[in-house]
Amino acid sequence: MTKSIKFTETDFKNRVRMCIEIHFKEEGLSTNNIIPITVSKMTKTMGYFQSRGKTPLKLNFSHMLLNGAYDLDGVDEIVLHEVIHYMVHMNGYYNQGHNHRFKAMCHKHGCSLDGTHSNTQRTAIYDDVLARESKYIIKCDTCGKLFYKDRICGLVKNPKGYKHDSCGYGMTRIK
Repeated sequence: MTKSIKFTETDFKNRVRMCIEIHFKEEGLSTNNIIPITVSKMTKTMGYFQSRGKTPLKLNFSHMLLNGAYDLDGVDEIVLHEVIHYMVHMNGYYNQGHNHRFKAMCHKHGCSLDGTHSNTQRTAIYDDVLARESKYIIKCDTCGKLFYKDRICGLVKNPKGYKHDSCGYGMTRIK
């Protein structure tokens, strides 16, 4: 099991600012007017960079990054991923998503390319929070993998009618 890390909101925001300053300087970008850094109650998205047209608005992160749901390397990976979106924008490329410019900058700065943070390590706290905050939980009858849902969908209504892609067996709704 990986070791979780907890932050106060102030410490977390300072860590994000430090990441921005380090990586912006490497790119020759100004750190004079860093956009607001916010923390919200998101549970499935760990962070996003928000802009409107050419105007950067904010970096928003999930409270789960502060409460021990990820180890320190995982937190840093997610923060860097969102900071890279911000850097691509500040280099004059707007609304780029995960295109070739974003991927090239990820590679340059040592960040995962896939955008899913698959190299990060979640802790047991992550699953506990999802289990508590999700409206529905579906479990694979064979491997036990849990699927967390917040909206009614076919899987929630009729889990027996679906098969888990990885093992090909049915599902059961447990919440």
